[in-house]
Amino acid sequence: MVEAKTTEQIWEADRLDRRQKADFLYNFIVGEVAKRKRLGRRSSYSLNIDAEWGGGKSFFLERFGKQAELEGHVVAYVNAWKDDHAGDPYIAIMAAIDRAFALTSKRTVP
Repeated sequence: MVEAKTTEQIWEADRLDRRQKADFLYNFIVGEVAKRKRLGRRSSYSLNIDAEWGGGKSFFLERFGKQAELEGHVVAYVNAWKDDHAGDPYIAIMAAIDRAFALTSKRTVP
């Protein structure tokens, strides 16, 4: 995962100007979640990023996740190539969610 303390540091290795896409996507998701809350619906949101192998998905999503964390969001990051060692993909997903909330609880406990 990317180690950085500012959004500028997160995206400093970005040679294809993906930060603009990340900013757009972040604002879109935050807006959709707010709209759902106003309508009394569940406020979670799922998104699929699809590209061919080598298309930069991991690069983009690692940085996008770190940017969202800096904004105060809980991020559960799963890289199927690295994290999926079991026959059931839900194990990797649930482990990532567990790690994300464990980190959050450590940050909020005095």
